[in-house]
Amino acid sequence: MNPHWLISTLNALPALILVYFGVGIPVALLVLPRKDWGDRPLVIMCAIGFGASILTVILFVLGTMGQNTNFTAGDPLNPMQSQVNRLIGGTSQLDSRLIVMLCMLAVAWWFQIYRLAKKFPAPAKSPKIGLASDEKFLIFLIIIATILRWVMTSWTAFGWYDELWVYGYQSRIYTQLGFIPTDIGYYPQFLQLQYAFAQIVTGGINDHAARAVLPFLQVGSILAAYVLGNRLVNRRTGIILATIWALYPHFGFWTRIGDLEIPQVFAFTASSAFFLMAWIQPNKSLRHRYALLAGAWLGILMWIKPTGGALIWGVVVVVIIEAIRTRRWQAFAPRFMVALLMGIACLPLGALWYVRNIVYGHSAITFPQSYWLDEAVRSAGEFGWILLAIGVLIVYLFIAPARFRPNRIFLTVGMIFVALGVLPTIITPSRMMGLDWVFFLIGITILVSTLADFGFAHLSQTGWRNLALVGWAGALALPYFITYFYSYSYHYRLSFPIVPLLILPTAIILGVWITPERIKAWRFPVRFGYVLAIFAVSLQGILIPLYDEGYGWDFWWTMPAKDNLSDASLMELVTYFEDVAETGETPSILAPGLQRLPFFFPTWDINITAIPRTFADIGDADYFIDGIEPQFLYTVTGGFHNPFYASLRRENFTAPPIRFEDWREHFDIYALTPQNRFIPPPPPDMTSDIFPDADIQFGDVARLVSYGVVNDPIFVGIGTNPVEFKLVWQAVAPTNADYAIFYHLYREDDPQTVTFTADGVVNKPFGWELNYYSTQFWDAGEYIIDRRAFFVPQLPNGTNYRVRVGFYDLATLERLPLTVNGEEAGDSFTLDIPLRVNQPE
Repeated sequence: MNPHWLISTLNALPALILVYFGVGIPVALLVLPRKDWGDRPLVIMCAIGFGASILTVILFVLGTMGQNTNFTAGDPLNPMQSQVNRLIGGTSQLDSRLIVMLCMLAVAWWFQIYRLAKKFPAPAKSPKIGLASDEKFLIFLIIIATILRWVMTSWTAFGWYDELWVYGYQSRIYTQLGFIPTDIGYYPQFLQLQYAFAQIVTGGINDHAARAVLPFLQVGSILAAYVLGNRLVNRRTGIILATIWALYPHFGFWTRIGDLEIPQVFAFTASSAFFLMAWIQPNKSLRHRYALLAGAWLGILMWIKPTGGALIWGVVVVVIIEAIRTRRWQAFAPRFMVALLMGIACLPLGALWYVRNIVYGHSAITFPQSYWLDEAVRSAGEFGWILLAIGVLIVYLFIAPARFRPNRIFLTVGMIFVALGVLPTIITPSRMMGLDWVFFLIGITILVSTLADFGFAHLSQTGWRNLALVGWAGALALPYFITYFYSYSYHYRLSFPIVPLLILPTAIILGVWITPERIKAWRFPVRFGYVLAIFAVSLQGILIPLYDEGYGWDFWWTMPAKDNLSDASLMELVTYFEDVAETGETPSILAPGLQRLPFFFPTWDINITAIPRTFADIGDADYFIDGIEPQFLYTVTGGFHNPFYASLRRENFTAPPIRFEDWREHFDIYALTPQNRFIPPPPPDMTSDIFPDADIQFGDVARLVSYGVVNDPIFVGIGTNPVEFKLVWQAVAPTNADYAIFYHLYREDDPQTVTFTADGVVNKPFGWELNYYSTQFWDAGEYIIDRRAFFVPQLPNGTNYRVRVGFYDLATLERLPLTVNGEEAGDSFTLDIPLRVNQPE
């Protein structure tokens, strides 16, 4: 196996480490309270997030400046690319000047931090308690899973839809052009600019170098989950929470997909953690510091993806609940200030991209197409984490040693109703309907009332505190969950940002239930079974990166890394155009809806937004690519019946299509030759080839230019040798009527009896009702080639036949009059081609 993927990844790592840690750690220490400097997971989490944010803001400024300049290759007016390239000397390794500059920056930061450390000494530390044995095992599993994911993330290339369409494509554009084009709106640039940076510092477009940023963001999300549990409850809860998130199979699978969801989890969870830390913090100074940090992380979240704005609504919900709960300004004001400071702190970075979009005339936020919302599943499976927490709680209350128990009968009845409400749409994924909701809500009501009755009677002060934390975390997640459930539940990954918040209740219950002291009291078989159970539950989450939806579990050794695609037809399409480029041609391509293609040719003229309907719409394009996506767009924007699309199979408009097809989709490549419409076609390759001397014209619509038989006029019938005609017409003048052409086969000795017909419109593909080249589309002077075949059963030997043709109105069935040299000649023209049946004896 060629280790180019590993070499590319390792080449990018020095620059990324300098950004995330050389710059990120000093910044993290500067903004965190002095007492938190010893919390290494918290510091590293902030270092990765703040380092990435500083890098991307700098690149955004450079890229925005560069888009308005005229430059030549290497011109320093191209800030994003030329300045960085000058630092690295145009090589694939970091230039010494860049290393010196970043090291000097790091030294300056560290010196400043040293002064602060002297001025603000660390508070006295409480005795440190070592990790329990199962906590060490959980951390070990996280490390193993993370290493495996790092390998898979680095080995595979970009290949999933959104990677090719947006994130990987935009990073290639920035790497090649050195600036952010003004016509790019869509999502903010947090991930794309990191991809671009990794490629720029390694010498150019390279998927593996770009993807080297992903493991850092994945680790950041795991650390954010740990911080959420650790700082709100305790270290054990944090480790359990981080483990469940890290070994969650969907997360494990998605780690090698270079999409926004995992970075979004990182920022959403970090912002929520700091907000809740501020919310429960009695010290005013620390409360305000954490609120500002929550706002900074909210700004990063909005710099990643606009759906993160649901966290703002979560904060609003929490504030409203607090206002109702306190009912006095004096009690409400401290926590209101937390939300206010958070909102102010998020604006500098959070609003940056959206203001930029407005300035350039884009929509501030681009929402998904409405048809995606119609795809939302809205099944009970979306309640999975909530159901898990309820199930773990009930098992704990039934099994764990306790002096008091809740009412088991009511809990059982409640669980039965919940099961009746959720199981149908979990077993068969579908939307929850009326009866499902009735059962589910009745069950939840019974469970909540039973557990509330038990809690008021027996819950400890710590238990109430934990319950309050779960409530605040749930309120933060609620608006996002509602939006996801109703609109975005067509894919599980879109639930990721709130998953750590939804895991928190389960992590708290497990932390309270399975304590280190209880584990020590277990005997060997039970303890071994506990470890085995953890490993068994974790195994899928550890191994899931080895799985591919298109290639299965064996894709590691069956699929080359550069072909990390289930849609092989797309790669064949790309290879075709790579071969075209090798001839020296840089084609102009029309590819409606084919958003993935520009990824492979980022500087080519590939129009994916135009949906051509007229000949003028194609401009100077050389190729048109048809397939599932263009057909969908034509369907939803007015149908296929238009001059351009109906001409795709016209032999004097396009070359014969080249098709690439796999189990999922297909692509048809048409080389466009629109100029040939007005050039007389060359004599066809026929046995008989007739160009009439007379002017044969039907109404003011069409003139017959030539006709002939493609195969031998001595034919035998269907399945063996059907006779095929090829007629060339020239449009005389535009018409508003839609005419069909009739072809009637008759015996020479009985001209009044039609034996067989081949009537129909021009150029109608099999199976398409509205994709023919209607006479309403014909331009005066253009040539139309029409092919017809008679599929007839066996006929008597020695019989002579003739064919006559003519036009009739599809709406009224009225025929067009025929004129020959201006003289009326009826309504049909008999082709001067005798046909004779000659079947073998």
